[in-house]
This record gives sequence, C-alpha cells and structure tokens, in this order.
Amino acid sequence: LARAPSIQLFLTQQRPSILIIIEPRITDNSNIPTVPFYQPVYIPHANNHPYGGLVIYFHTSIIYQQHIHTTPLPSCTLNTATTTTVFHIASPVLPRPFILVPLYMSCHATVSDWYDMLRFLSSAQSLFSPGYDIPTLVIGDLNARDPHWDANFTPHHANNSGACLNTFI
Repeated sequence: LARAPSIQLFLTQQRPSILIIIEPRITDNSNIPTVPFYQPVYIPHANNHPYGGLVIYFHTSIIYQQHIHTTPLPSCTLNTATTTTVFHIASPVLPRPFILVPLYMSCHATVSDWYDMLRFLSSAQSLFSPGYDIPTLVIGDLNARDPHWDANFTPHHANNSGACLNTFI
C-alpha cells in the first residue's frame, strides 16, 4: 500500500461505508494503515502471490461477517493471483442486508477458473442465508481488457478474461 497517505486522506474526507483495495501488494497486515472509525480486513492470496489479495476497510457503522470457508476460493487455480471472499453486510441505514463478494480475477485465469468462479458466485447467496433471497453485490477487478469491451484495446499478452466474461454475460 504505497499510497497509504492517500488512502487515509480519502477515508477521512469522503467517509465511504466500504473501501475495497484490489492487489494491495503487501505480504502481511502490518503494512495496512489504520484510520479512525474503520476496520481493515486483509485477505491474502492463498499462496501469497505477489499480485492478488484484497484489503477491505469497513466503517464502524457497518456490521459484517466474513465466510471463512471462501478464503481461498477452493476451486480456482492457485498459481494465478485470483482472490475473493464473501461477506454478509448489514447496517441500520440499509433497508436489508446483502452479500458482498470482492473479487480479483487474474488475467491468467483459465476458462475452467471462470466456470468455477461462476459456480461459486451462484452459491454465494446461500452461504449465509440458505433458502432466502438476499441481494449479492460482486465488485472488483476482472481484468477484462479485451477488444470485446474496448475496440481500441490491443492485447499485450494472452488474456482470456475479456472473452470469458463476454461469453458469460
């Protein structure tokens, strides 16, 4: 988190309920800056891959619970930097709770990884409330750099993510 002062300033001035930092490039949680009224949660990549990982700042007004069996994602290729987890989010100011899935999908993810991720996402809702309809928000970096999304983009390396995402949507 080379931009720790910027993160601290942003959280202090803008006061978002949740801030998700993708690929923080840290190796342990001792490098995560603290900010009053925020609880940081560090989600390392399963194999401590230099890329991947997540840092999520929750404002103290947010009630959250992380599903511990989703870190690491059991079915994705561990040699890629793909990282995700699942949180149940609630707050007195929300009309109802929701499921939050912060996600970093590696540009080296295989087609099999994409299918595994979709199966995982379709089951995320039932991790906290089986049988109940609860909104699910998936947010993050899917590395969808692909001509399907931007006709001006010329791939500089093999990246199936954009094509896979285009197929799944």
